[in-house]
Amino acid sequence: MKHICIICVCLVLSVSSRAQSKGTITFGAGFLSSSVNSFDDKPVYEQSVQTRIGYFPANNFALGLCMENGISGNQSVPYGFTAFGRLYAGKKTHQVVKFYVEAGAGVAHNAHMIAGEVVRPDKNWMRGTVYVSPGINLFLVKVVSLELAPEYRYIGGKDAVNRLGASAGLKFFLTGETFKKLFPNKFVKSF
Repeated sequence: MKHICIICVCLVLSVSSRAQSKGTITFGAGFLSSSVNSFDDKPVYEQSVQTRIGYFPANNFALGLCMENGISGNQSVPYGFTAFGRLYAGKKTHQVVKFYVEAGAGVAHNAHMIAGEVVRPDKNWMRGTVYVSPGINLFLVKVVSLELAPEYRYIGGKDAVNRLGASAGLKFFLTGETFKKLFPNKFVKSF
């Protein structure tokens, strides 16, 4: 119930927010559906949930963290953790349609797959991963957007994985001013 109240307050305070401007905090979640090609070259179709949190140190540029959790059975990439940078196109900090490109690197679990089934967990289960994702934000209001993006991810290791997918989700943007209105305590006085 608390989360619903915070979302409602964000919507009400949307008139004072400017997405993609310096000092904005962004967070959201999305659903990813992907085709994974591993060492045996047989594609496996998987679904994951990705959650992201970021901060805009400059207008139209965000840095953040992404966590991914697989939700389908026998995931070849059941979970991962990456840091990312996102650059929005254009000079304006708020438009109804905003294009971006995101790139990141981190670690991900890479299970050993044969014909779409996990046959043995890899002892060195965390592998390096890199990805790139161009996308689009469609703003419903000034602080809430629908996000659509294709994604290519490479997960290294002995049994390297190439994954191509598409994601859809919601993204929220809170400026420092809005954040102070939502959380008026001593912690945010330095924000």
